[in-house]
Amino acid sequence: MANVSDDQAAPEGVRVFDRLLGAGLSLERAEQHLAAGRVRVDGELVTDPYAPAPPPPARIVLNVE
Repeated sequence: MANVSDDQAAPEGVRVFDRLLGAGLSLERAEQHLAAGRVRVDGELVTDPYAPAPPPPARIVLNVE
């Protein structure tokens, strides 16, 4: 299983979805990863695209196969 990480800085009020799109995922792919349970923020599973994306050092990681 490979991991893809988004280590970019995120201003306050940014959502997980925003950071996934900012990392280059398409809208459709971001939705698919969230629905499939592949998105983690600092190790915690996130399925809500509108969940806040804490600023770094928080990391958003996709667990992809």
